[in-house]
Amino acid sequence: FVITCENEQLTGDVSSSGSWDRYRWTGIGTLRLSAGRSRIVMQADGPLHEYLLDLHQIVLRPVD
Repeated sequence: FVITCENEQLTGDVSSSGSWDRYRWTGIGTLRLSAGRSRIVMQADGPLHEYLLDLHQIVLRPVD
């Protein structure tokens, strides 16, 4: 997958949690956000051959 926001980009891989109803937390990196509203987009990083993932939530936390 790839996550983009303005000029920032994060990429990662999805591994199975073993079940569609079993979620797990995964840290994927840091994005620098400008003050004000931003649009964050998460999408496949290439063609899909099966389902990518069942995303439960995205949590944003401030970094010191």
